[in-house]
Amino acid sequence: MAVSVNQAGNTVSGRLFILSGPSGVGKDTILARAERLVPDLRRIVTVVTRPRRDSERPDVDYHFWSRDEFERGCQRGAFLESAEYVGNLYGTPRDGVVEAFRAKCDALLKIDVRGFRQVTREHAGAVSVFLLPPSIDVLERHLRTARPGDGREDIERRLAAARTELSAASEYTYRIVNEEGNPDFAAFRLARIISDERARSAPRLVTLRT
Repeated sequence: MAVSVNQAGNTVSGRLFILSGPSGVGKDTILARAERLVPDLRRIVTVVTRPRRDSERPDVDYHFWSRDEFERGCQRGAFLESAEYVGNLYGTPRDGVVEAFRAKCDALLKIDVRGFRQVTREHAGAVSVFLLPPSIDVLERHLRTARPGDGREDIERRLAAARTELSAASEYTYRIVNEEGNPDFAAFRLARIISDERARSAPRLVTLRT
């Protein structure tokens, strides 16, 4: 693991991977499968202000905070990045990344395009991957079937956000198409990217204050 803590103990360095993609593209499925393929990889749990869905486990799938708690966290610098998406706040806890690096693990963030830009503006060593759908039609079908309770307005808002995010795919280090019916291949590609980055003779690292 290319992880280091300076002698004074006030900074720590490690590999930071970013996965982005539009809502409905299959990020959670690909992440879960890739995590089984890659040792010493820690997904950083995102803080959100939206209501918890029945299938979601607090502090495992997401940290669920109130909007007031989130805004106080922003004021004290608790987040590596934060953004608002369809009326809810999302953020990556800085401490989660620091703890991963101290444990000699690579950190992986699942964040949107705005979060990606925030992180890479401050940390050029971050390695980014954008997960693409085979087509916008496939993505729309996934959105409608995955969230049957969502109204037409919600779906249209997510599709508009997806088109904006897809236009940013070229900014990422790598791009993967999540072909319909074959999530294992996309997960293998993500795992291979991580393995290849670990094998680099000049590793791309991110340094954070502790």
